[in-house]
Formats: sequence, C-alpha cells, structure tokens
Amino acid sequence: MIDKMNYSMIAKLISNVDAGLLFCKNDPHSTILYSNDYFFEMIGYTREEVEQLFQNRFAEMVIDNVPDILVKVKRAVELGEHLDYEYRMRRKDGTIMWIHDTAVYEKEHDAFYVVIMDITEKKSIQYQMEKLLWILDHIPNKIMIANSSDQKIDYVNTEVLNCEYLNEEPIEGNLLECVVGGHIIGQNFREIWKKALLGQVVSYETRFQEEEDTIIGHEKNYLVPILDHEKKIISVMQVSEDLMKQNDALTALPNRTMFENYYKEQRALGQENFDMTLFMIDIDDFKTINDVYGHDAGDLAIKRIAKCLIGLLHEEDYASRCGGDEFVLLLKTCERERINFCIQKIMNFTKEPICIGGHQFYVTYSIGIASTNGESIEYNTLFKYADIALYKAKHNGKRGYMIYEAGMLDRNSFEQFYVKEFQWYIKHDVNLINLEPYTKRNLKEKKEILEPNYNLTTLSENLRKFLIEKEEEITRYVDEEIYESLIDEILKKYFTFLQESENYILCINLPIGLLEKGIFMQKVPSILQRNHCPKERVLFKIIEMSKLKGYEEAHLNFIEAKAAGLKFMLGDFGEELDSFKILLDFPTEYISVDSVFVDQCIDNARYKTILDTIFNLASLNESIVVLQGKCEKDWTKLGHRFDYQNEHEKVYVNDEGNMISQKYLV
Repeated sequence: MIDKMNYSMIAKLISNVDAGLLFCKNDPHSTILYSNDYFFEMIGYTREEVEQLFQNRFAEMVIDNVPDILVKVKRAVELGEHLDYEYRMRRKDGTIMWIHDTAVYEKEHDAFYVVIMDITEKKSIQYQMEKLLWILDHIPNKIMIANSSDQKIDYVNTEVLNCEYLNEEPIEGNLLECVVGGHIIGQNFREIWKKALLGQVVSYETRFQEEEDTIIGHEKNYLVPILDHEKKIISVMQVSEDLMKQNDALTALPNRTMFENYYKEQRALGQENFDMTLFMIDIDDFKTINDVYGHDAGDLAIKRIAKCLIGLLHEEDYASRCGGDEFVLLLKTCERERINFCIQKIMNFTKEPICIGGHQFYVTYSIGIASTNGESIEYNTLFKYADIALYKAKHNGKRGYMIYEAGMLDRNSFEQFYVKEFQWYIKHDVNLINLEPYTKRNLKEKKEILEPNYNLTTLSENLRKFLIEKEEEITRYVDEEIYESLIDEILKKYFTFLQESENYILCINLPIGLLEKGIFMQKVPSILQRNHCPKERVLFKIIEMSKLKGYEEAHLNFIEAKAAGLKFMLGDFGEELDSFKILLDFPTEYISVDSVFVDQCIDNARYKTILDTIFNLASLNESIVVLQGKCEKDWTKLGHRFDYQNEHEKVYVNDEGNMISQKYLV
C-alpha cells in the first residue's frame, strides 16, 4: 500500500513533469483513464473538452493511420515488448505536433502506462536536415563536409561518390587534405584551411591527372565555413564545380580565360618575389599539315603537344590551348634550369614522327618565352613579351625558341625597320620593289581585316625579304574592294619614299582572278592617279594563273588595261606549265621563272624544253625573263641568260636596327 505521504509526493512529481503521462485502456480507442495536467497543455484542450469532444478517446486525436499503429501495439503486447512510437497529433489550434510515445503494458488492468513528449522541433530540424541532404545529393556540384577540429570528412554527396578519380580510396572518415591537398594548383592546402577557420570563403583550383600526361579532372573549389547558432565554426564544406566541360574538348586543357584568371589570382596573392615564366608555343606550318595530311593528322599534332605540356606540369603550373595551334604554359618559377628542361622536352617531340594513314611526318614548334623575374608584371604585359619572343623565333626560321629581352622588337617595330630598309633600297637605286597585298580573315569577329604583307625584290636578284610574316590564316581573296583598299594603303604609305629616287619600279602582286573583273581593272588608273603615282613606275605581277576560270574575259580586260598604259609581269612559271597560250594571250613586260624549276631543268630534258619555249615566247613578246629566287645549280649551262646577272649586295636590318650588308653573285 502506498501511504498518503508517498501518494502526495508521487502526485506532485507527476504534475511537474514536462511530459504527458497517461494511463490508457488497451482498446481500439486507447481510452484515457488518467492524464496529468501537462498533457492538456500540450494539446491545448481542457479535461472537459477532451471528455465532451472525444469521449476521452486518445486515438481520435491522432492524425496518422491508427489501425496500423494498433497492429504494432498488439504485436508488442504479444511479445511482451515495450512500445516506442512516433506519430502526429492535431492541437486545438489546428497545428500539427510530432509525438514520441513510450508505453508499458500492464496485464492486470489490460492497460498502458504512457509517456508522450512533443518532438515537433526535433522533427522540424530532422526534416530540414533531410531536405538539405536531398538538395545536396541532387545538385551538380561535388560536396564534401569536414569537421573543423580535425579535417575528417563527415559527409560526401552523390556527385563525389560517383566520381571515379576521387574514389580510389575511401573518402568518408579520411582527411580532406589527403583527398584534395595534393591536387591543388598554385596554393597550399594548410594556408587555405587556416583562412577558412578564420571565417573566409577561399577559392582554388584542383587538377587530377592520369599517367602524368592526361587530365581527367579539373575543378573550381570553394572552401566555406559552417557556423552554429552561436556563430562558432563547426564544419567546413568544400563545394566543387566541374570545369572539364569548359576545357578544350580535344586536349582537356583549360581555355585562355581560365589561364588568364589563374595568373591574375596568383599575382593577387601578393607574394614578395613573383616568379612566373610564360611559354607561348606555336605549331610550325600547321595549315600545311592539315592541307597535306588531313585534319585528323592536325588533331594528332595538337594532342601530342598538349600531352607534352601536361606531362611538364608541377602542382603550381598551368597550361592552356589558346586556340588553333597555339598553346601557353605557365611555370611558377624563373629558374633557368627548369626553363631549359621544359624547352628540351618540347623540342624532343620534334624527333618523333606522327604516323597516320600510311603517311609519316614530323612536327616542329616555335616558342616565345617571357619571365617576371620577381616583378609583379601584369598579365597582358607578360603575354605581349612572350608573343614578341614567339614572333622573333618564327622570324628566325621557326623550329626554335626565343627568350624575351628588354628592347626586343615587336611586330610594329619590324615594320618601322622595314621602312629604314626601304629607304636604303631607294638610296641605292634598286630598280624593282615588290609589295604583296594580303588580307587576314578574323574568324572570331567574322570580319576581314586589311593587312598588307610586304617584301622587297629587285629584277636582278629577286631579293625577297619578309619583315611582316604571313600568319597561317592569311589567304588571298579575289575581292575588288579589298584589293582597291590595299593598293591605296600601299601607295599612301610608301610613295613618299619612292619619290626620292627616279630609278624604281613598284611591283604589286595581284591574283589573276582580278583580271576576270573588268570593273576593277578600269579602276586601277584612277587609283594610281589619286595617289599621284605615275603609271609607268608601277608593275602588276599576275599570280595564281592555275586559278584562271574566265579565260576570254580575262584576256579582253588585260588588253584594255595594257591599252590604258598599265605594266604587267607574269609569274611564277614552273613544272606545272602545260600550255603556253597564256604567254601569247597575255604579253607582258616581264616573265618570272621559279629558281627551283630552273635547277630541275639542268637534269630534266622535258623541263629544259619548257624553259626554252618560255625564252622563245619572251623574245617574241620582247619580255624580260626574271629569275625568281636563287639557283643552287649552275644555270649558265642551260644556254640562256637571265637579265641583270651581276654581283649584288643583300641588305637586312638586325635587332638593333643597324643595316647589315652581304655581297654575293646571282
């Protein structure tokens, strides 16, 4: 028996417990026999309301499926187990609350002692957590969450679990530094971690490679601190964005924008000695590879240099395909030993042939190199220095490299020195100056840029000196307006120098296709006139005869142009000449013959017959035969004499802008 004092203590204890205490029948309604006051506070009803509205039937206040719950209750009773359930009830104000129900069955009274607790807040947090985890598992980013105290990874989302290169070893429970630290580009993981623990959001890139020369993963990452309600950092989350889709599809290398951003991010770190070296690599004669061996061969050439560059990368280095056949490599060092090592590795690839479709060919590279040497140089400036060095390397004959030095000439400087050389030719009465107009098509901006390309030639030696080198994209377009603008530009820019000497002829190369356009040829006299250039001092060299289509129309327009006082040269004839009709129908003051063809005439009777015919027709038309280029063999054995064979002086401008001369025989 419980005495009155103990009963009073128990009643007081029950009344002060923050939980609903009930004694319920084991019937389909869980009829309430007793409940404490806190239970009614939880549901918002009074004792009287529960009795009147629900007849003390606890089950009628439950909104989940009561029959399912009763089945579980019956089974627990049969097995002699305690009850432990979670379900929902509706309060008087209509709100839903989650209940945690624990109960013990008493067989004597066929009833349950029940304790219920409001776990709505806990369920809300749990729901929010489940919702958050669902979101994290369905976003395209990789997510890893690590404990802030020890870096142990507590959570990874589905994107991480499905990533092959991240799952070579178990991730959960591992340290974040062990998983990604060795793949961070240009930064130190521990420094990044320190910043995150100070509350900063830190960004960095990671790169994953296979067999050292293949990129299989490239990510932009953000390390984000996670704070609790007291604003203490409890975890750190790494959010990773896959950059591979933005990388070049053929090589997997990052694009030029990523390359530039990486350089600027490294510069922004504010290192005391900012040591960076930029390589600009260009495949020599890439257009020829595509034209001769096909685009599949060109793709192989691109993949090869890409693999080479990837194989050179240290953790802090970066490489990119800028577009076409141009690549850039950034080394986080200015040490000459490392630079030389990379140069040698790239150049060694020129010794290994590429084989495709039964063909074999070799690929060479031109490299321009520029270093910061400890200075915080802006990206555009360093890029320009490397570009100048690359141009110099290509100008020196390609298949080599050049390291930028202060004062090295850029493309504009070459043109300025070209003017000096031009003046020298005028001063020394050179009698033919050859200027070739080209156009450069800008594929990105989808427009054509007028860009003349000049070379100097004399009738006697046919000296060709390119000071503005042709780019691979440059092609000739038979377009009247383009050529009219080009000729205008040539005359305006250089005719003032021509006026210094009376003994010159200005030679302008034109594709024969323009002769098919009578309107253009009619414009030429007015072009010369508006530029104050006498017709007798201009010679038009007709090129690309193999592309002639409208033969009769071209012939008629040529006759009209000749009648208008324009002078012409035909060139360059060689082994492809099968018919001499063009020499008869287009009588010109000069005929240009290629030196390679002349060398072949010495050992080839058929070629010798073609050369004889050219000289016979030249005699018939009173034309001068000019040798295009320098012969390697003794052409005097052929029995013909080209005009103006004497000792000549070849002149060029060196890097310092000084005139250098060299005498030789033609």
